[in-house]
Amino acid sequence: MGLITKVEAAIKLGVGMELLEHFCLHCPKPKQDRKLATVSTGQGDMVDEKELESFQGYLHSPWPKPPKGNRPHLPEAMKEDIRQESHYSCAICGHMDSGEVAHIEPVADTLNNGPDNLIYLCPNHHTKYDYGLKPASNITLEEVRAAKAMKRRSRQRMLQHEGNATRALNSLLRMISDIEKKLKEDQSPNLISIYQTEAKSLLPLVTQLTKAATAAARQDRQEDVSHELLAKMSPFLVKAVAGIRNESTARDVRQAVSNVADISDEILIDLDEEDCPRCNGRGMTGLVGDLCAYCKGSCVVSHQDAEDYDPEDIDEVECPHCHGNGILGYDQHWCLYCHGSCLVSRDKADDYDQSEIDEVDCPYCHGHGVLGLDQHVCTYCRGACRISKAFADDFDEKEIDEVDCPHCNGNGSLGYDQHHCPYCDGACRIPQAEVDAYDPDEIDEVDCPHCEGNGMRGQYNYCSFCRGACRITQAEADEYDPDEIDEVECPRCHGSGQTGLVGDTCKVCNGNCVVSSATQRAYKKKYPDRD
Repeated sequence: MGLITKVEAAIKLGVGMELLEHFCLHCPKPKQDRKLATVSTGQGDMVDEKELESFQGYLHSPWPKPPKGNRPHLPEAMKEDIRQESHYSCAICGHMDSGEVAHIEPVADTLNNGPDNLIYLCPNHHTKYDYGLKPASNITLEEVRAAKAMKRRSRQRMLQHEGNATRALNSLLRMISDIEKKLKEDQSPNLISIYQTEAKSLLPLVTQLTKAATAAARQDRQEDVSHELLAKMSPFLVKAVAGIRNESTARDVRQAVSNVADISDEILIDLDEEDCPRCNGRGMTGLVGDLCAYCKGSCVVSHQDAEDYDPEDIDEVECPHCHGNGILGYDQHWCLYCHGSCLVSRDKADDYDQSEIDEVDCPYCHGHGVLGLDQHVCTYCRGACRISKAFADDFDEKEIDEVDCPHCNGNGSLGYDQHHCPYCDGACRIPQAEVDAYDPDEIDEVDCPHCEGNGMRGQYNYCSFCRGACRITQAEADEYDPDEIDEVECPRCHGSGQTGLVGDTCKVCNGNCVVSSATQRAYKKKYPDRD
């Protein structure tokens, strides 16, 4: 831990420089005064890493609710930063009209307005997180997070090389080459769209950075191999991306990506660099895109640095709260201790005290995150399993619109076979409106005609027609024909399941009262004189 520049602070925080400056001057949360503190030095204002880590935690802790409503206010400066991060286009499809800043985790549940929890989406791909709902069927939570990680990674890598056009261009070319590899893999349609959208945003930068890097190379007296190769290949790079616009087709984008990747192979192949062994060339670690502690976000290191790599030399260990997963609960929310980074410093791991984290088991699902036999997401914590103490203190079961299902009395199952209740589908508890609408006569269910609704024949045997369900559909009852069931009264006990004065279990039917026709014939053949 030490002092870092504002650019480095913006990279670590995953935001643009404008928003970082805003945090230094203004508190993002209404009616609070917490700002990002800076330290004046001879090299300008700098940020202490411990202060940055604390401020990041502050950003993702619950935001205050307004006097009216349940959604905390999101500052315009943060909205604008998210728009810039996504190049003012939907992170999924690239659509540029009527975009919305959306929450990755429902703000109604988490009250989290932090930058890690925000993404720019078009109305079609806005999964209605703002209204506390789960992702729509057209996109998964993992795909939204993948889009966020890619957008953040691109900006962080470009910020990392701000002021050095050659390195910025090399980083850009490597990103495009990585996308080209991803596009060749077997990916979901949404992930393909995410990669193509990012490529469409990055390709126009190739021309801009190529010109800047070429100009810088001419001024550099110490020519190196990268400058020589760049001077040679720059016209081909500019030509490869010519004509790429917002309206370009997916086919045009993929062709441009392929062309740039081919040229990049020639430019980058002779450099003394290889993928960082710590992050495997991603430049990032964790779920939120933290800069790799070894390559510092460069994605590559020298051959010597790769050989010298020793993970024990890096002050990073798995987060003790989420065990390195970065997420918790059925809803996969960010870990409150590492904030999705997956890793923490050894000092922070040693300081870990679960009792100090504002988190307790949900009082409604008792920390399971799910309810009922159908394992549906808990109505109160929405699958988080653990919630803040304040949220737990506010819990009032009477305020939850859920009561025991009147058909199964809250058991979720019926019959000896424990099949799901046809009314609540195994949920056990349902909204009051559904209870009010309950009419047993409307449920397609009647007593099994073979066992008369008992579910059993004899002492131990499930009914051979309903298999222990007790009740079946009317259509199944209409199809019932006792002559089609290979079942007759046991000839030994005459259907009682017992023999003798003390009620021994019948050894022919084993107490089931009935046997197959074949068993009946075999018994009578062997004991023709027994009645």
